[in-house]
Amino acid sequence: MNTKKVIKLYDEIFSEVKNLWEISEQGNKSNEILDVFLDELNMKQTPENRFVAYSRIGELRVEPLELYLKNIWEVIDENNKKSHIKIPNKLSDNRIVLDKAYNYVSRIYIDLQEKFIYELEKEKLVSEFELAIFKWTLNVWKAFNKFMPIWENAIIKQNEILDKKFEWNSEKIMNFLREKKLLEVSLHLASPEGEEQEYYIENDRSYSVLKAWRIFSYGEAFKSEVNSIIVALQGFIKNLKNFENEEKQNYIEYLIAIKEAFEERDCTKLLGKWQIVDEKWMSIKGPMQISHPLEFYEDKYRKAVAPEWDLRILDTETLDSKVEKNISNMYEKLYDEEISHPYFFHTSKNSTSLKKGRKFKEVYKESYNFSKDNFNRVGLFVSEPVMYFGSELNWMFSAQVVPNDEVISERFWKKIFAFPKMVLESKKKAPLMKLTKEVLDKNLIENYLKILEQDKLFFDIYDVETIGHEFGHTLWLTKDTETLMNKKTWNFKNIEEFKATAWGLCSYFMSPLSNSLLKEKEQEQKSNLIPICQERLSEDFNKNIIIMHLVRCIWLLKYREVAEVLPYYNESLIHLDIMFESEIFEIKNNKIILNWSLENYEILKKDYIDHYKKLINTYLEKIDAWEFLFNYVITDKFGDNISRNKKLREFGEYYYDLYKCIGNEVV
Repeated sequence: MNTKKVIKLYDEIFSEVKNLWEISEQGNKSNEILDVFLDELNMKQTPENRFVAYSRIGELRVEPLELYLKNIWEVIDENNKKSHIKIPNKLSDNRIVLDKAYNYVSRIYIDLQEKFIYELEKEKLVSEFELAIFKWTLNVWKAFNKFMPIWENAIIKQNEILDKKFEWNSEKIMNFLREKKLLEVSLHLASPEGEEQEYYIENDRSYSVLKAWRIFSYGEAFKSEVNSIIVALQGFIKNLKNFENEEKQNYIEYLIAIKEAFEERDCTKLLGKWQIVDEKWMSIKGPMQISHPLEFYEDKYRKAVAPEWDLRILDTETLDSKVEKNISNMYEKLYDEEISHPYFFHTSKNSTSLKKGRKFKEVYKESYNFSKDNFNRVGLFVSEPVMYFGSELNWMFSAQVVPNDEVISERFWKKIFAFPKMVLESKKKAPLMKLTKEVLDKNLIENYLKILEQDKLFFDIYDVETIGHEFGHTLWLTKDTETLMNKKTWNFKNIEEFKATAWGLCSYFMSPLSNSLLKEKEQEQKSNLIPICQERLSEDFNKNIIIMHLVRCIWLLKYREVAEVLPYYNESLIHLDIMFESEIFEIKNNKIILNWSLENYEILKKDYIDHYKKLINTYLEKIDAWEFLFNYVITDKFGDNISRNKKLREFGEYYYDLYKCIGNEVV
């Protein structure tokens, strides 16, 4: 397969939706696409609503439509007071509207995928075997697309009931689920004193849902939809058997494992079946990577894995990542340090072994070896998603490290998928929003937009922060870290995303490359770290990393009530706390202003490393995740986490209220 030509063809065909906003301003065909969407949802054809339509179709984002639906019941009078009115149209049930939007987007993408496959075949850009994978991935997708909205509605309904029953208290909810045996568990065998005994272990994720306070596998709860997936998978398997290809058997075994996992009805065996799927998937190492249900962001309590299904192909042109060795060196450096920070002695459950002078590597040998092996087995795939379905028609990852199962990762490895080209193009095409102009200082916006104009600079920053983030997921772990840190409040994901991004940043901050005074080439040559690029040795590059990071964190504040993005929202609260403490930015008249100076930058680096070392202790001691998160957030009466810092909390409330009012308005 000529991946370069395949990606070029994909770009040409999908430009019809990716460039919707740019073309819509010229008033031609794309306006028709947007307006048909609005008509189908009974929405007025206004500029604001066209942005909602563009976001849902072109960017696969749901939150602008959700914001519209929240606001439809409110009007603001001349005294700036909200009152609720009933609008006599078909928008009374938000879920019906969201499902309609999903189905509309699904139809558009099916048409484009079919056109894409037709052109692949016509231009002979792929082999017959590869073409079969494209065609049958699409066939299975059609079944996943029917499954996704029904699954999502079940998860939302289940969690709404739990939230109201226990007034959004996550600890009470988890106690209830545990007491009533409503969490998914796996059956294990042990042989103490020669007698085999059965026992159950609570799973860190689930492939089941609750109905009438009983657990049902996906196959039982969604019989028709799952059966359609199984039938499509059977056709996929049968078709691939007709080809001769060195990877054929790996694909077939992988697809059989998915089929058997969906067929399983015994909830105590579900995790084991899906672990086999992960295991078989890890054997596929070629340029075409199918992705199965892997992530569980939507369900904050039982961590039900979403119906994810897509096809990624290797992109060898966009980015040559350099961060891996840098991260590995910094990891070794930290583990070689002697334990001295007071935080470790204050919180440790093993205080007798934590004597000054002992190294982390000696005390936490299990974590060191597990994480190091994990890290060394990671395979990086800089990729382009060319077919995406199911949950990914609701939002797309900027990067991903999978599988999430540490048992499988210990035995095999992990795959990091990075999508730098897709991310940059999405940012370039996005219109400037009024909200951004209201809350970010003019200079900050201008500097951010300048970064987007320089592809190489953006990709280097992406390498440090985003690919560094994905490598950061692999460290400070053992097989049971997530399970133990989740046991009480299930907040692991709410600090894990911070851990990942912070490690990408900290490994850079701890390297000579982050020193803004290192401009001489000879300094780069003296370093035992891989030279990244000349820009990374300048003050400008360091400043640009902070600009991109700060802007990202501010934008994440709008996801306060979006279930699948909550871990990233919580991550932003921690980042902003650290950055505000270092005075790298300030808030004046509700605007974020960058206070760039070498002094502030050095303080920021020190603060990040200090906070990160506290986080490391939380992981090494397997302390409940809330114990760390509590330092940065408080929970309001609706169960939402908000900043513990008063100034940041006030800004967060201002930002969120403003987002609800003008979040869909374009400059």
